[in-house]
Amino acid sequence: MMVLSNFTYTKDGEPSDAEKSARFWHSDLSFMLRPAMATALYAVEVPADGGNTEFADMCAAFEALPSGRQAELRDLSAVHDFDYCQHHVDQPPLTDAQREAAPPVVHGMVRRDQPSGRDALYASPLHTSHVLGMDEAHGRVLLDGLFEWATRREFIYSHRWLAGDFIIWDNRRLLHRGTPYDTRQRRLLWRVTVSGETIGTPLNPITGVQPVHAAA
Repeated sequence: MMVLSNFTYTKDGEPSDAEKSARFWHSDLSFMLRPAMATALYAVEVPADGGNTEFADMCAAFEALPSGRQAELRDLSAVHDFDYCQHHVDQPPLTDAQREAAPPVVHGMVRRDQPSGRDALYASPLHTSHVLGMDEAHGRVLLDGLFEWATRREFIYSHRWLAGDFIIWDNRRLLHRGTPYDTRQRRLLWRVTVSGETIGTPLNPITGVQPVHAAA
């Protein structure tokens, strides 16, 4: 369990790193070989306005793509890197120990949502650094276009928190983010993350490619 509080994790009233990174669309722990299956939040204290949590449905976003783009994405993998998110929150790179604990991993860009049997996009602005085997510029255009598409208003639900609310969601098919609020007001939530199955493969730290013996 984690305590998410702007008062517990701030200095001089400034938002914490966790607060900053939560403002970017992401799927919890996608930078791990075994990403989170589900996340639960319980609201203890909430600000009078703002501080919503928004959810983007990656199954709906994928199914709305042209069939040709769907086929292209099924053949692609991308790198999810905890170190990549550091620049979003103006933090220094990970230490060697942190990097050893969470090295970059490779995930397919399309993931089967097991409960429904539907395919979902699996990439996020916060942790997906690049498309495997694609030049950086081309890959960045592809990712940015997908992120813009997948976070269109028709794919999003925005939850306005009330004290006592409890939400649990499926990280395998949803991106989420927090919206800004007046950080002078208290915001306190309890979070539990549920582990999922191992789906990733390690990124070779020397060649920067997926090991040839890795599972597909």
